[in-house]
Amino acid sequence: MAPPANDSDFRFECLTGLAGLEAAAPALDALAVQGTAELERPWFYTSSAWLLAWARHCCEGVDIFVFLARDAAGEVVAALPMAKQKVRIGRMHTPALTVLGWPATDNFEVPATSAAAREALLRWAWDHARASISGWTCWMLREIDADGPTVAAIDALRDRGSLSSPEVFPAGVSPTLDLAAFAADGDPRTKKQLYRITKFRRKLDKKGEVEVPFWRVTDADAEQTWQNAVDIESRSWKGEDGDATSLQEGKNADMLREVWASAVPNGALACCEVRLDGKALASHWGFIEGDRFLSFHMAYDNEYRSYGLGSVMLEDMVQLGAGIGLRFIDASRGNTAGTHILGLYGGPVRQQMQLVLPRRSPAGVWVRMHCKARHARARRAEAEVAKAAAAETKTPAKA
Repeated sequence: MAPPANDSDFRFECLTGLAGLEAAAPALDALAVQGTAELERPWFYTSSAWLLAWARHCCEGVDIFVFLARDAAGEVVAALPMAKQKVRIGRMHTPALTVLGWPATDNFEVPATSAAAREALLRWAWDHARASISGWTCWMLREIDADGPTVAAIDALRDRGSLSSPEVFPAGVSPTLDLAAFAADGDPRTKKQLYRITKFRRKLDKKGEVEVPFWRVTDADAEQTWQNAVDIESRSWKGEDGDATSLQEGKNADMLREVWASAVPNGALACCEVRLDGKALASHWGFIEGDRFLSFHMAYDNEYRSYGLGSVMLEDMVQLGAGIGLRFIDASRGNTAGTHILGLYGGPVRQQMQLVLPRRSPAGVWVRMHCKARHARARRAEAEVAKAAAAETKTPAKA
């Protein structure tokens, strides 16, 4: 175990509100760039392009805090942007300190120049929040990489008694495909999986002229690309019941439009579409960080749901990705069962966690009790599934 960080090596501060986040933006971006260069995981969701847009459009009634650690020269060496808001844990709703950008953030790590700086900031932020920020019962950190630097820092601090012991829940999986390895080692998919793609393409070809471009969105085509995505989403399964979706009018759409406005001029947004006779039937877009595509949003026309449009797009993204400067295609988020279609390509999978750190108080004890109850319900559900599977195995087949 690494020795604990010496807090005397750092100076700490807590900035508040949108103004505080704007003041911290250059330091956040510098840390994100360094993280991208040194660690193969997404850092986009710690950048000002993401956090400022989120704070401007999605933080009504939410308190913003930015915890910073500086070295002796005054340079920011670690940052933790957080928000105080209501969250659901099991069957309770409670005020918590969360990662800023939750619940839309797909992957988050505490950006820092060293493990020592990260640990020191987490320890100071925890103590400062307990002493100076009222009305919260726990920290709820979601979409944290199970093998990432933030979990390592929290584990070290827990072992030293500097942090509350976290309750840990699975939050998702993130399959990643290394296009260079794919090209060098060959296609790992089975004949059955490849046949499905061929079948879908032939089915589409019978309907008309099919195009599946994958490109970096430019200023010239950004508006049309956005409108295509909005129109497709309105015709997708996500809108069958008329419920709100992320690209329709509202605060989430306004936030994403601002992120697009920042990302597109920098060549940091890419999109794939399936077009039939020139009409877009499906859209899959995401952010580009270095040579990594971070999948964010995919939708398809519900009328064509049997045509495997998601698989068709991913196939062409894999084939065309290197041509637009990509090395990795990153699912960014998937369900806990690990069924994201990118996983068919056999690349590495990050396990993402939800960490709940109850406050050392009566309210925190109540949070921990609800966490324990949630764990118990999950164990019972798993036992029932296993029992049902065993019973099915023992049942003799009918003649």
